[in-house]
Amino acid sequence: AFVMKLDTQGNVIYATYLGGGGQDAATAIAVDASGALYVAGNTAPPVSGPPFPVTPGAAFPSISGGSGFVTKISADGARLIYSTILPGAPVVSMALDSTGNAYVVANVFGPFPFPLPPGGYQSVPKSNSQVPFVAKLDTTGSSLIYATYLSGSGTDSAAAIAVNASGNVFVAGSAQSRDFPTTSGVRQPQFSGPPAPGASNGFIAQLDPSGAKLVYSPCA
Repeated sequence: AFVMKLDTQGNVIYATYLGGGGQDAATAIAVDASGALYVAGNTAPPVSGPPFPVTPGAAFPSISGGSGFVTKISADGARLIYSTILPGAPVVSMALDSTGNAYVVANVFGPFPFPLPPGGYQSVPKSNSQVPFVAKLDTTGSSLIYATYLSGSGTDSAAAIAVNASGNVFVAGSAQSRDFPTTSGVRQPQFSGPPAPGASNGFIAQLDPSGAKLVYSPCA
């Protein structure tokens, strides 16, 4: 991964690599009010050379197959404030709240290889195919505040995440599962795609600030 900050005239303020001896890719970036930079993406075990950089006290220090990462870089680009792996969970999108908690969404195959914090909306995936995985990381990068799957019994895929001022999280993507979780009273509570294999609907799901409740989830 490669990160660059430009000034308002397009001049380079700083530029840095972010990676180890494996295949790494950044997929999301965000900046907090202090100017600190958050980068998320995916990483693989090193072929040669060092592993992806992690910091002491990271929530998950080691890579397991295709994994995700979340890294916070100081405002001057000179040091890692924190950097953690998300084993088996390549990150596709990230959002920040006003206090610096990072929210990520990944697409995983089977269960996350570590116990999830209790109380999440869906603690066990309904499928061993690709399913969305949503997690909230604390401000130090040392633990997950909550984590949940968001899946039906087929192949589903998340593409984007956002968070509002109240801490509600919004996830969007596509679902092939006929039983993808939806809520009553929404515009389209049931899958309506053709019966052909691989057919999918879009979805938008809102989770409450605790990650324990699905506020709404229509298909589209």
